[in-house]
Amino acid sequence: MKRTLTNTLGTFGYLSLTMQWLWLCVTLGMPLIKSGWFHTLFLPNHSSQTLPTYTVDIPQPLAILFMVLAVIFAVGMSIYAVIAVPKTIAKTGKKVTTSTARVVIPRITHRQPISKKREKTLIERISWSAKFIAATIPLIAAFIPISSQLSLDQSIVSSVAIVCGVCTFAWFAGQFVLARLFALDQRVVW
Repeated sequence: MKRTLTNTLGTFGYLSLTMQWLWLCVTLGMPLIKSGWFHTLFLPNHSSQTLPTYTVDIPQPLAILFMVLAVIFAVGMSIYAVIAVPKTIAKTGKKVTTSTARVVIPRITHRQPISKKREKTLIERISWSAKFIAATIPLIAAFIPISSQLSLDQSIVSSVAIVCGVCTFAWFAGQFVLARLFALDQRVVW
């Protein structure tokens, strides 16, 4: 129960962090999307040639059956996405922060051998630092003045970034406090 609660906060933190980075990409990427460069690179040229259209008549009972099956499939995929996607994001975030820590440790220790306990402590500290740095970067970048190129006011862009950033920091801080309070091993904390 303790681990589940702690990892739930971490999952919400990673989801909030993902929203933060998506907001940053949208606000900073919108001027590129509106420019002619994006359209020429990603959108095909319009051809004046029209393609013939074909129609297929499906019997009414068969069409209803297909529609019912499509709705059942869509509901099933939605339920699966609501359950699986947050957990996958959290576990992937854990892998990224841990692998980042494992890459950074030799540089910090100047390739000197260290004990397993010291390595575990460094991995934990670097992982938490990576989470908070990853949440800080889009928060700071949201204050880049781009309102002249967007249809949104700069205060709206900054306000949404601040709300997402505060949520991310709150979720990760709650996870950190619970992990310390429950004395959980870092390997089981997402």
